[in-house]
Amino acid sequence: YTWSVLAAPAGAAPVFSVNGVNAARSTVATFNRAGQYTFQVIAADVPGLTATSATTVTVNAKLSRLLVSPASATLRRNGRQRFSAAALDQFGVALATQPPVTWSKASGIGRVSATGLYTAPNRVGFAAIRARAGGLAATASITVVR
Repeated sequence: YTWSVLAAPAGAAPVFSVNGVNAARSTVATFNRAGQYTFQVIAADVPGLTATSATTVTVNAKLSRLLVSPASATLRRNGRQRFSAAALDQFGVALATQPPVTWSKASGIGRVSATGLYTAPNRVGFAAIRARAGGLAATASITVVR
């Protein structure tokens, strides 16, 4: 049994647990990208007769991690910093459609807007802001200096 990839998402490189031998009749494919894949298998017997078959598999992206950027910032008093959040799938790739993000202050001084804009007060100190999306949360730390 010899498996090959006829079509795959850009950057995808599926790996077969075993290939080109009889044990490959029950191979396992490991994926590194979500998307649609088309595989072909050629089964050959000892006299050289072959049979070919193809199948399509869809690997769905699953929200697995939320990343806030920048992860930390140092601002002057009354300074501002825009933060963003990216929802990543199980392969560490940004989801094609990003879920809505809710921003809040986790601790400390200053305030954060609904769009991720942090505004420092007119004093020094520390803060943490939190982004939430799809049941996940991530934070960023802020240091306010003179």
